Amino acid sequence: MLRLTSTSVAPWNGSDEAPLLTAGRGAATREAVLELRDQLWSGATAGGEGGIRKRNLNGCPSAVTVRAVGEENVQVQAALPSRWRRLLRRAGIGLVALVSPSIGFLLAGLPVSWAVLVFIQPLLDVATYAALPDHPRALAVAALAGALLTILVSLASSILAFWFAGREARCRRARGALLGLVACFVLASVLANFTMEELRRARLEPFRIPSGGMLPTLIPGDQFLVDKRRLTPASPGDVVVFRPPGEHHQETHVKRVIAVAGDTVEIRGDEVWVNGNELAHVALAPGEGCSAQTPEVTHGYCVREVLRPDRSYQLLLIDRPAGPFGPRTLKSGELFVLGDNRNNSYDSRHFGPIHEDQVMGRAIVVWLSWWEWRPRLSRIGLKP
Repeated sequence: MLRLTSTSVAPWNGSDEAPLLTAGRGAATREAVLELRDQLWSGATAGGEGGIRKRNLNGCPSAVTVRAVGEENVQVQAALPSRWRRLLRRAGIGLVALVSPSIGFLLAGLPVSWAVLVFIQPLLDVATYAALPDHPRALAVAALAGALLTILVSLASSILAFWFAGREARCRRARGALLGLVACFVLASVLANFTMEELRRARLEPFRIPSGGMLPTLIPGDQFLVDKRRLTPASPGDVVVFRPPGEHHQETHVKRVIAVAGDTVEIRGDEVWVNGNELAHVALAPGEGCSAQTPEVTHGYCVREVLRPDRSYQLLLIDRPAGPFGPRTLKSGELFVLGDNRNNSYDSRHFGPIHEDQVMGRAIVVWLSWWEWRPRLSRIGLKP
């Protein structure tokens, strides 16, 4: 049996003269030469006794020629890509792996035994879904940790794909092994997508505040988690995510529930009356200050609205009171919602009460806040 014992390879410059590789001793019969050729490139189509040509994604030579020389030696000519082409290919595979580790690993020539790596991310998603805490601040920390872990896994996958793509080419890969790798990648992708979609549909979904209608409680750039489990009906004081009726039914809004079915609501300027009782506006405690310091807050002042003895929150009021509303008694299933930026909010004063069926979930905690490329770490863990 002929075997390759020494090699001398230089980058191919595109000329007809390819680098020369010399094989060791043995009976240089036709069968032995063909066997050596198959060792170098399994599964390719022979171009006659003298050579073999095939394009390969894993860095294998683009042209290999095997021929007998005398009785005991074999010469192998291999056309290899240049150093810069190999480096660009590795960088491209690393970028692909950053977006999709499965595809990046496949292009890099991941061995079958390493296929288990593509299941790391979906398994982390499943573990996160199963172990989510109920405490809002713990939930915010878990969400932030999960996002950071996902970023780290993507970076590690990119580095691994870049490194493996630069190793010596593995030109032998059985068709069954390749199909097994593809099956692993597809299964891992399906598992990850299913887990995240199920998490968003039935448990938690992240949202981002694009405008200032809920200042000072939620500010532009806040990203918060919405609990989509309907464990109990929405109650006064809850911050809910919904799609309003009318022409804006495709938009997602975030407002605070002020009244529920059976309550009578009336608004007179800045005063909100529920069942004949005015919601008290109390000055902030000394040293408390507005919960958000943004340019919009400087145009008004903050007070604390007391919905009931155990439920209060800050409001932003400016010298532009809205028009009167009501009185109106809410029907079964209806909710009356207002923004905490009381004089600058598109809410039930404009589109009327919303129905419970329109509510997508409750906003429970801010898990990330980002504005003008700067994180606002002090807002992580705040409850609306």
